[in-house]
Amino acid sequence: MSDDGEAVVGDRIYEFAGTLRSIAVIWTSSTGIVELGPRDGRDAHAAAITPDGTTVIGSSDATDYESEAPMYRPVPFMWRSDVGFVDIVEALSESGVDLAGWQLGSPQAVSANGRVIVGSATCGGLSSVYRLVLPR
Repeated sequence: MSDDGEAVVGDRIYEFAGTLRSIAVIWTSSTGIVELGPRDGRDAHAAAITPDGTTVIGSSDATDYESEAPMYRPVPFMWRSDVGFVDIVEALSESGVDLAGWQLGSPQAVSANGRVIVGSATCGGLSSVYRLVLPR
């Protein structure tokens, strides 16, 4: 929840191809509920919001349910009121960041200015954490 209580994040259920899925949402008194994304059949969960309510972090599900032994694989996302939904792993890769060996998981917290995100990860099969500092 934002500092003033005017923005709250959570999830809501929708139907996709006959299956119930969750989608990350933000609610404000001025806009009501706004879906953050993605709405492509993957589940998405909002985890935290900045005090001013402009940046939300969370994770979407990238699990391959067609595999013989599907394992849940969260992919971190960020939503900002000025740019919308951003897949963090995709954005880092497109920016030239080498994530070889790393699997970023669910983000847990975001700084007040929305520039620092921390979360869980694995590297070389070992549990770890990550701290991302985003450019202005």
